[in-house]
Amino acid sequence: MYKNNNGTPSSLPVWNSGLTSGARGAAIGDVNSDGLLDLVFGYDPTRLYINDGNGGFVHTWTANPPFNGVQELMLVDVDGDGDLDLIETHFSDGRTHIYLNNNGTLSTTPDWTYDSPRVSNAVYFGDLNNDGCPDLVIGYSGEPSIVVFYAECASTSPCQGDIDSSGTVDVNDLLAVISDWGCSGASCQGDVTGDDVVGVDDLLAVIAAWGACP
Repeated sequence: MYKNNNGTPSSLPVWNSGLTSGARGAAIGDVNSDGLLDLVFGYDPTRLYINDGNGGFVHTWTANPPFNGVQELMLVDVDGDGDLDLIETHFSDGRTHIYLNNNGTLSTTPDWTYDSPRVSNAVYFGDLNNDGCPDLVIGYSGEPSIVVFYAECASTSPCQGDIDSSGTVDVNDLLAVISDWGCSGASCQGDVTGDDVVGVDDLLAVIAAWGACP
């Protein structure tokens, strides 16, 4: 790591990992959610260095996959729980691994693996189908050269009773039913139960879900 001195990088590193073996791939992100950026390097195997807050990094984690040979890696919130998970893809054996982050601690062994007969060159996440969840793209040497995995995205539709889609069933939803009372037809906002009539059943559905989105 080279320190930036008012726009000019230092000529000598201010920190290094201490390893002389080759590494492929690097990622930076706040793995343990402490507000500081951490480092991941694609050694064989991959290693995580946590920011110590004093300009240095401490090795705290080493991957333990069945085979090694990292080509590229990245940090991304795969499971949507708010923390950064690690994905790595291998050139030597064609495998792609995902290590989930559990409250700041990465799994040691892969939580998900795709074993390809082709060598892998690149990996990336992005929302290809606009469902709000990150999909996985892996690049290979050979055919097919690109493989896409679509995320099993959890439904983001509001729960029954959450008329205003606020994530909580509250007085605003109750007022929506009351203001729409007696309305009939598919366009009725207060029709919680979907029977095209706003009435007692909708009121009871809001009360049953009160305070939460089950």
